Amino acid sequence: MEGPDNGVLVDAEDLAQIDGRWQSFSGTDFAFGDRASNLCSYLFMERQLGFTVDVDKMHGTSYVSTISLITPSSKAKEGSEGESSIDLQGLELLIKGARRLRRRRWSIIGVVLAVAAAAIALTISQVSRSTPASLRTLLLRTSDLPGGWHTKPATTPAPYRCTSPDTVSSLLGPSGVGITFERSGGSPILFEYLTRSASAVNAFENALKPIMLFGCADSANGRLVDSSKNDGVFYARSYGDWSILTKNTNVVTGVEFQLGYLLVRKGHYVMIMGYENKGSLDKSSLENFTKRALVKLNA
Repeated sequence: MEGPDNGVLVDAEDLAQIDGRWQSFSGTDFAFGDRASNLCSYLFMERQLGFTVDVDKMHGTSYVSTISLITPSSKAKEGSEGESSIDLQGLELLIKGARRLRRRRWSIIGVVLAVAAAAIALTISQVSRSTPASLRTLLLRTSDLPGGWHTKPATTPAPYRCTSPDTVSSLLGPSGVGITFERSGGSPILFEYLTRSASAVNAFENALKPIMLFGCADSANGRLVDSSKNDGVFYARSYGDWSILTKNTNVVTGVEFQLGYLLVRKGHYVMIMGYENKGSLDKSSLENFTKRALVKLNA
C-alpha cells in the first residue's frame, strides 16, 4: 500500500483508489477529486439504505436528547439487491438509549416525590407543635431551674395594677402559653411566654410594642402607690434569630423594682422571658434563664 502526497490510499498495482466497501460516505457531499468526504453531513452505510441517523442534530443543555430516524432521500444509494434494511445494532442502541432516558425520568420523579413527602411530613410536624398543649411541653419547669424556685399560681391576683407583668394573652394573643415562677418571699419573679406563628416577625413586633409604650401610675389616699415606666432598649447578647432586651422601672410603695423583658424570635417561635427583682435588673440571671429556655425549645 502506498500513500501519495495528497493522502489518498491507492492500490500499488492498479494505481486506483481503493474501493471503500462498508465505509461511511456523505449523503450529499461526495468527495471531488482526491479529497476526503465531508463526514459532518448525514452518514450512510452501504447495504443499509432504509434510514439515516441524524448525528449532526443540535442538542440542548439538558440530559433529554432524542435520536431521530430520517427517511431516505432520493439521493440515497441503493443496495445491490434493491432492498432497504434497518441496522439492527443501531435500533438496539436507540432502544437502550430510550430505556436509559426513561429510567432517568423515573429517578427524577422519585426524587421529587420524596422531597414533597418530606415537606408534607415537616409541615404536619410543625403544625402539631403549634397547638397550646404541645407548646406547654416546651416551657420551663421547676426541674429546669436552680433550687428555691416554685411555680406561681396563675390565679393569684395581682396586688398592684401598674407594676404587674403584662399577661401572656396581651402580648402573644390567645395562642400564647406561659408560666410564672417566684422565689420565697415573692421576689424575684421569673416568667416565660411562648407562641408559634407563621409570621413570627409580626408576632415579635406586636409583643414588643405594648411593652415599649407602657406607662402607668396608681394613687391611693392622695399618694403614689405604684408606678411603671419603660426605660428603653438595652444591650444584651444575641439569642435565636433576633432578640431585644427592654426593661421597666416599677415603684411599689416607695420601693423600686426593675422588670426586664428579653424577647427572642427563633424560627416560627416567639419567646418572652421576664425577670423582676428589687433594685437594678439582674440581667445575668435573665440571660441565664433565657439560655435554659432556648435549650429546651431546640430539643
